[in-house]
Parts: sequence; structure tokens; C-alpha cells
Amino acid sequence: MMGVLASAALLTVLALNPYFAALTLSATLGVFSGIRVLRRKRPDREATDRATALDWAVTVTLLALSFALLTYTAAGGVQHRQPFIYALTGATILYAGYDVLRFLRPAEWPFFPRLWLYEHMVKMLGAFAAVLSAFSGSVLTFIPIPDPWKQLWPTILFYLITIMMIARNARRPVMPVQGSE
Repeated sequence: MMGVLASAALLTVLALNPYFAALTLSATLGVFSGIRVLRRKRPDREATDRATALDWAVTVTLLALSFALLTYTAAGGVQHRQPFIYALTGATILYAGYDVLRFLRPAEWPFFPRLWLYEHMVKMLGAFAAVLSAFSGSVLTFIPIPDPWKQLWPTILFYLITIMMIARNARRPVMPVQGSE
């Protein structure tokens, strides 16, 4: 995913495509935060599990870029695929805002011991859905599905999968995190 996202970021900069910029920002935050949350499982117990300078730098940078793209789109700088850009930048701003809240208040609401598992699932599957949406919308043009459904089907599918995985894992007993005894 990081290779795909690095090439997407490079192509976005070279081609200056706001739609792909929004997709790249969204997916990058999902992958980065989804991976990093695995290292921050219990910030309530371990200071080493709290957000680092890297977490802050990436999250705040992606948040600022999302706000810039949203502002540019709202000011009329984008004429094509505006609803997608609003949805993607809005989602990125919400995810980044949630991460900032968690960085500032690591052991407070909505924290619970297995939160990291659900965060990981939601962020990684959401990022994969964003990448698959970009692929579907730009490469699978021969499939006779009208816009916006050509880009939305991966998102719908992966959020249904995410809901099923969360429901399945919510019924499992809580296992202690290694080293938390």
C-alpha cells in the first residue's frame, strides 16, 4: 500500500489532479494511522504507546493539505468530481481530527483496551477501499456502471466488511495485550 500511495502522490503532484489528491490524502492517512495504531495499543498504561513526533507531523500535514484542498474546491478551483473531493477531504479531516483528539487525550473517551484493533480495521480497510475506488473509477472504464457507482462500490463493500469484522471481534473475549500484565 505504501508503494501504491507513494506513486499516487507523485502522479498527483505531476498531474495536479484534485480528485486523486483527495484520494491519496485519505488513503495515506488511513494506512499510516492504521499501521501506527498497532504500535500505540495501550496509551493509558505505557507512555511509549503515545503519539510520537512522527505521528503528529504526518497527521497535521495531511490535515492541513486536506483543508487546503477543501478550501480550493469550495472557492471554485475544481469543477470536476466536486462531491467526491468534498467527501474524501471531509473523511480525511474527520479521521485526522479523531487522531489529534486521541493524541491529546490518549486514555480518555473513547478509549477502551481493544480500541486499537477497531481503529486498525477501519483505517486499513478504508484505505484499501479508497485505492480500489481510484482503480475502479479510472481503470475499469469499460464496465458499464455509471458514475458515481463505479467509484462507490468498493467503499460500500469494504465498509460492510468492516462492520462484519467489528461485530465478529466485539463478541470475542478480551485478551490481555502482551506485556500489559
